[in-house]
Amino acid sequence: MQLLWAHAAFHKWQSCPCWATGAGGRVAAALLGPGVTGGVHIHCTVLCMTSLPLVAHRHGFDGFLRSVQRHYAVKAAAAEAAAQEHLAGVCSWHATASGMFLWFELKCMPDADLMNEHALQLGVACVLGRFFSAQHALIADGQQKPDCPYFRVSFAGLSGQQMDEGFRRLRLAIDRAAAARPATAGAATLHAPQAGV
Repeated sequence: MQLLWAHAAFHKWQSCPCWATGAGGRVAAALLGPGVTGGVHIHCTVLCMTSLPLVAHRHGFDGFLRSVQRHYAVKAAAAEAAAQEHLAGVCSWHATASGMFLWFELKCMPDADLMNEHALQLGVACVLGRFFSAQHALIADGQQKPDCPYFRVSFAGLSGQQMDEGFRRLRLAIDRAAAARPATAGAATLHAPQAGV
């Protein structure tokens, strides 16, 4: 690995000095084009390291940050609308202004684990809230783990249509899990995860 200082110019963008790390030939190819070294495959981190300074230079850091916030605000609004359509009544959640995740609390069952099994069968992945709980981590193997009705979904890489279909499938998974759930009484419940995780 070596650190190269480059003065890059990309199409209509203004030239901008930037730092890039990596094998010298790969960085040169990324900055100067594939003809320099016969072409290389670059990892996305190289692309980010070479293009982010150009974007920030052109739009300024605040302009770049505002554009990212606008992008995720649109995604969050689409996720909120899809969740409202499909999960109202069986889950509760707090709307987010941006970000990449929504946290949910199941209202129809005490633990999200069974719902998650059905969701995976339907091609929907959720992260269970218990993985964010110190209380859960401190319980020794073999002991009864407390129930945790919380789970998190990511909407960052999805289109509005994919979000709608994903929340529709998630509702189906919740309905199937609720129908299959054995009646239990007196199970302990984990506390809600902290906001902003």
